[in-house]
Amino acid sequence: MTKPDGSANHPLHVRAATSPRYTFREHEFRFLVTGEQSGGSYSLMEIASPAGSGPGPHVHDAAEEHFVVVEGELNFQVGDQRFTATKGDLVHVPRGVVHAFTVCSSRALTLATYTPAGEEIAFMEAGVLAED
Repeated sequence: MTKPDGSANHPLHVRAATSPRYTFREHEFRFLVTGEQSGGSYSLMEIASPAGSGPGPHVHDAAEEHFVVVEGELNFQVGDQRFTATKGDLVHVPRGVVHAFTVCSSRALTLATYTPAGEEIAFMEAGVLAED
């Protein structure tokens, strides 16, 4: 559906556990909203990660990244800041800022949003489609 302003952004309802699941390294991803679905404005992933896992320091130059911790505890490094995020916490990572996290509980479940969309493509290309 295209709106009068030419964008493809529209109301969206994604039923639980209907999005494809991918594995990448030790993480499992569900792409709840892709850039194609949001008209490029954002993407949203659910990420399940085991204890001790997490990406090393890296940067996203093209997007802001936001994490909401749904379950577990993660040690974050965002720029010069280091802190622990727990259930209900939100972590905002501005574009161009080096960041990393490590899961310090038995498991973590996070929601990660990228604004604008596009970062999800690299995860899809690097990941393996999992069978549910």
